[in-house]
Amino acid sequence: MRIKKPFLTLIICFAALVLIGGILCAAKIWKPFSAPKGNVEAVSKAIERTFQVNSLKTNGKIHFSARDEEKSAFIESIFSQKSEELRGYNPKIESVFNLSIGSAGITLRAEGKLAVLGNDVYINLTSLPASSSLLFGADLSKIKGKWYKINREEVAGITGININSETEKEREKLKELEEKAKAIICRGNIFQIEKNLGTEMIKGVKTTHYVLAFSKDGFKKSIPELLKTVAEYIPEDRRQEYDQNLQKFLDDFSQNFDELWKTVSLFRFDLWADRFVRRVKLEKTFSSTQNFSPKLAEGNIQAEIKIDLYFSDFGKKFNINPPKEYKKISDMLLEITGGAE
Repeated sequence: MRIKKPFLTLIICFAALVLIGGILCAAKIWKPFSAPKGNVEAVSKAIERTFQVNSLKTNGKIHFSARDEEKSAFIESIFSQKSEELRGYNPKIESVFNLSIGSAGITLRAEGKLAVLGNDVYINLTSLPASSSLLFGADLSKIKGKWYKINREEVAGITGININSETEKEREKLKELEEKAKAIICRGNIFQIEKNLGTEMIKGVKTTHYVLAFSKDGFKKSIPELLKTVAEYIPEDRRQEYDQNLQKFLDDFSQNFDELWKTVSLFRFDLWADRFVRRVKLEKTFSSTQNFSPKLAEGNIQAEIKIDLYFSDFGKKFNINPPKEYKKISDMLLEITGGAE
């Protein structure tokens, strides 16, 4: 199974632009749609309200699978997440998750809890695969049901990689980049509303169901401009390498983008909203032989992505705190390898 670099680059840029678009929805000037005025205003305001709240709850399922003539694999996550202080630099997140990974007829499942407070991450694996000791060559049962704290300093000590926390100056630069990127995306009309399917109930709330699509022209215009803007904020010691890679990408961008878009139908996703966005759903199946140009992908690859997210409890105070008892990540490694009881 092999996918050529131009294809991978486009997919990465595509995903990055969508992600940035979602984050920048918090901006009051966000109006990235091209559609009848009434629909545009309703959806824009719902997205604006949703991403401007300081806290919310998200329940969802994310699934990705791929297969070719010889093998297949998938990864799936079902989760329930509470988030607060979203408008600051140090959001707090509390999540319960169920993770499944499968390949070659073997499926591994794990359940756990996750808490994120600023730079600190706490994890508790409450359920592990029965065969985990055989597969990983370590006794993972020793860490089951225990909280472990992961922070930048300890990771740096274990790996030898220095992960510095952001300084105030770096945060200011990121904010400045965000504003510039926001302006680019807002000019791009990267979404279009294709259908208004009327009212539907989502978990007891009356909503309007819309079908949205990504606009080819909007993406094609926005991606190069966005990447050029990012270049202004690359550290000096990496700027030359970034500029060289960017130039190579831009030299072939138009041809590769058009080849990809000719054979891929527009991404579409469903959105349910009242005053807030209540649900977002995306399902897409790809085939390298049917959806992609031979210049971009080789082999018969089938891939599927499913995302289904529900949003609720807007503005609710959750009082997320770190666990009362926890161990360090270094303790976890010792316990797995038998270095500690």
